[in-house]
Order: sequence, then structure tokens, then C-alpha cells
Amino acid sequence: MALDFIKEEMQKFRDAHRFLKDLSEQHLFAVMSTAFYYFDGDIKQSQFEKIFVDGTRDGELDLLFVDEQSDDNDLIMVQSKFSENLDKNGILAIFDKMNRTCEDLRKGHYEKYNNRVKEAFVNGNDEKGEAANDYLVLVTIFNPKDKIKKEIESEINRNSSLKKYKIIILYGDDIESQINSIKDPKDYIEYDKIRYYKTNGRVMLENGQGMVINISAVDLKRLYVKYKTKGLFNRNLRFYIKQKKVDDGIISTLKSSRDQFWYMNNGIIIGCENFSVDGDNIKLENFSIINGAQTTSLIGESAYVDTTTDFPVVCKIIRYTDDQFINDVAEASNSQKPINERDLIANRYEQRNLKKILLENTPSVYMEVKRGEKKPPKSKFPESWQRIKNEDIGQLLLSIIFQRPGTARSNKKAIFGVESTYDIVFRRQHDIDTLIDILRLKNIYENYINSKIENFQKTLKGIANNGKFCILALIGFFIKLKRHKINEETKKNILNIEKSKEVKEAIEQDSIVGRLFSFDDNYVQKIEDLIYEFLDIVADCYDKAEEAGKTTSYSNFLKTDSTYLTYILPTVLEKYLNKHRIKEAIDEDMEAFI
Repeated sequence: MALDFIKEEMQKFRDAHRFLKDLSEQHLFAVMSTAFYYFDGDIKQSQFEKIFVDGTRDGELDLLFVDEQSDDNDLIMVQSKFSENLDKNGILAIFDKMNRTCEDLRKGHYEKYNNRVKEAFVNGNDEKGEAANDYLVLVTIFNPKDKIKKEIESEINRNSSLKKYKIIILYGDDIESQINSIKDPKDYIEYDKIRYYKTNGRVMLENGQGMVINISAVDLKRLYVKYKTKGLFNRNLRFYIKQKKVDDGIISTLKSSRDQFWYMNNGIIIGCENFSVDGDNIKLENFSIINGAQTTSLIGESAYVDTTTDFPVVCKIIRYTDDQFINDVAEASNSQKPINERDLIANRYEQRNLKKILLENTPSVYMEVKRGEKKPPKSKFPESWQRIKNEDIGQLLLSIIFQRPGTARSNKKAIFGVESTYDIVFRRQHDIDTLIDILRLKNIYENYINSKIENFQKTLKGIANNGKFCILALIGFFIKLKRHKINEETKKNILNIEKSKEVKEAIEQDSIVGRLFSFDDNYVQKIEDLIYEFLDIVADCYDKAEEAGKTTSYSNFLKTDSTYLTYILPTVLEKYLNKHRIKEAIDEDMEAFI
């Protein structure tokens, strides 16, 4: 039962995140559900403080944040109801209240809401992309029958005031399924079979390595129900991602034009180690759907697909002998439609090779390349910096080495979607010692902020929560300065805004190699002191920019490389060169690095 499972997982989640120990059951449910849907099942204290907005005058919002895993930094607004006693009218009332809150905030009526709501909304709007969507999300343990779900969906679709949003309702079973898929994903399904329309015939390649058939929608639904969190999509580049415009078209066809589905839908691709024909069934071994997660999921969840309404779905079955071939097929077929940029490169050689190198290193590092990979055991990778994503590597190299903290923070899709950026980050000769230490440096920053942020005054807290890559970029710059990779001419040019082009070219050089840390007895303390020094200067920069009307939020201030290049870095360097106390403090703290 979803409720018992969710309560057990909530206790585990609270135990693993002690800063949530005082949260109510309702709030804990909201944070846990959001973490498993948007943050791969984990959340940091500083992250929680930034996105959690519940309280008096919260406008029916529990959490508000930008989805950095979406291509356009969609704005996500979450409300939770830890109750099994919801009904259609109650759910519609929740979304209506969320909508009124958003309308107020868009008009600048911040006085109606608490400071957390106001700041999260302003920061989120500054941070989201031009093509971003606004999502209203309800998470609930409520588990109505399919008929009630359809009625709720119909009412929402008829509500004109909600058409400007993407509306998502995550019921109890959805949340249970998501937790399982994150915590225990399977690589593939070992064996099953699927019925096909034998009378429709089949097209078999001469070499026997593939064929095209029409499979039963009802049997595809059976596979979905049985294996949706047990490997059905794990060879795909991505799992099912809700896209209202596409979803609505498929749902409409399933509801009223099933006889047209074959013409309207591209079908699915199954990759397997072996297949064979057995009457009107196809036997499949070690298989996964490598293209068609959206089609399969919508059929699997549809109340309009049953034994009385069966219809054919086009299916291409491919037998593979090596992983690279099926990975190439998955990438090529998925690239024909919108997809997360990170997912699209998941199977490239340089990704798999870097993953292998980091695993073989001592100490070993597990790099997640594809969303949904099974999380490695903490016993084998005890430190958080030993469990990372490939985008972490990209962001750290962009900020620390290439001095582009704005891109690292606010344009992650450029890491994977802009070929020139991807090349300098991943198609390079990686120095593993450097990679390991920049991962440790990120961890030192996060641990320091999580332990101190409650004591920071407002602006310092805002910069600490939003400025990680800016502060790490400053540390990277001073490492280059200490190693004499920044010459006197470049230092002069940094202080001259008209020389920004020359500065950009000079400081972006890939000139940090080898170990970073001195590993003396108090090197971590020195790095923490350095972080605070830079936070203090950048906070002062922000206050002046805000007073001059040049910025509206911390996100806005820190989201571009140009602000770093033409304002933040020159200010920090000028203070370092001309203020004895600051130079003395930074030089002493920089003894943490070699």
C-alpha cells in the first residue's frame, strides 16, 4: 500500500537529513516527494532553505524553485496534501489558490506573502529561461480510481485560468513508483514476451538482427504495469517526462481515435540481446525500451486501453551484440524529438571513459552519467564528493578552470548542448588529480555553507545560496594567480572594463593541473576563511548593485559571466591589490593551495 510505503520512506528520509527533524509530517512529505522527483532523491540544507516557503501567508505554496534539470529552467511551484480524503473540488480549489498567488506575485503584490515566498518567486523568475514553463504541482497520498483521475483532469482542462500553467498531480502510487525507480533501478528485463498481430505480418531483416511488427497495446500496458520501475526504460536515454502538448495529443487519440493510433504515433523501439517468434508472441531476452517511453507510459496509464479496445502499436525490435551499437541507436532515435541535452550525450565514449577512469582511481569516484542510474552504496563511496553527476564536473570545470560561473550556474544545457562548450569540458585530457580536488573543493564549500548559513545576515545568505560557482571561480582565479598563470598585463586589463575581451581570453586558459591542496593541518579552515572573505566582498558588490537599481535578485546578479568578468572579479582584485588587510588575509588563506 502506497501510504505505508511512503511513511516508511519518510522516516528514512528524515534520518538521512537531520536538518529536517523538526518538520511536520505534511512538510516532510512535501520535501521528500519533491526531492525524488526533481533532485534525484536527495536535498542539501542550503537547498532546502532556499526553496522551502511554507508558513503563514504562503499562498498555498510549500516549495518554489527552478528545475535546473529541465532545458529551460522551468519554474516549479509545489503544494502537498498528506491526506487520503481529497476530492475533485478540493484539488481544483488548491490549484485556483496557487494561481491567484502567482497572479499577485506577477503584479508585484509581495506584501500579501511571507518573505520566503517573495524571494523564491523573484529569484526563480530571474533564473528561469526565456522558453521556460510555469508548473503547478500537487503531491498527495490520495489514490483515486482512474475514473476520478479522469474527472479531475477534465475539470482542470476546462478551467481557463489554469491554461497558462503545466499542471501535474502526483498521487501516492506515482510517488511510490518514483522512489523505487530512483533507489533501485534495473538495467534491463531478463525475460518476457509480448503479443503481436500475427495476421498483420512482420518485416524481418535478412540477417535476423531486427524486425518490425505491430504489437498489442494491451500487452504493452501489461509490460508497463509489471516493469515500469524494474528496467523497462533503463536502456532509454531518458525516462518518461511529462510534456502537456504531446501528452494531450496521445491521450486524445487513446480516448476517441484508437483506430487512428497506428497512423498518428511513431511507435516504440525495443533493444534486446535475443528475440524469437513463438506463435503470436515475441520472446524477448535482456530487453529494454530504448525509444518510446512517453508512448508506453501513456498507454500503460490509460483507462481507455483494455481487452475490449485493443489496437496495434508499431514496434521495431533490434538485437544487439554490443552496448555501443544499441547506445548509438538510442541516441539517434531520441535526438529526433525534444530531449534533455544531458540525456542525449549519456552514451558517448568520452562520458563512459571518464566514468571508468574515475571509478578506477584511488580514491574512487562514481559519476552518474544518465538520470535514474542506481545510486552507489555509501559504504563504497563514503564522501559526498565521491558520488557525483557528469554535470557537476562540467559546472566545476567551467567555473574554476574556465572562469565562466554564470554559464555554470544558469545555463547548464550549454555544457551538453553547445558543442564548443562540451568540447572544452569533456573532450580534453583530464588531469584526475585536479578533478578529484575540485570535487573536494565543491564539497568543502557546501559543507561550510550548510553549517554556517543560519548565522549569516540576509545578503550574505543570499549570495551563499546562489553564488557557489562565483566563489569557486574566484578561488580558481587566485590559484592561477598564485601559480603565476595570470600576468601583470592581464591584472591591469581586469581593472579596465574596456579590456574585457582580452581578459576573457586570458583567464579562460586551461592552466590548472595537478593537486590543488597543500593538505597541511588546517587547510580546510583556511579554505573556509577564504570562502567567507570572498562572500563578504561579493555581498557588498550586490548591495551596491541593488542600491543602484542594476539588479533585482541574487539570481539575476549571479547568472551571467559578464557580471563576474566586468564587476565582481575587478572589485575583488582591486581590493586585493590595494587593501593591505584583504591582501594579507587572502594570501594567508591561499596557503591551503599549492
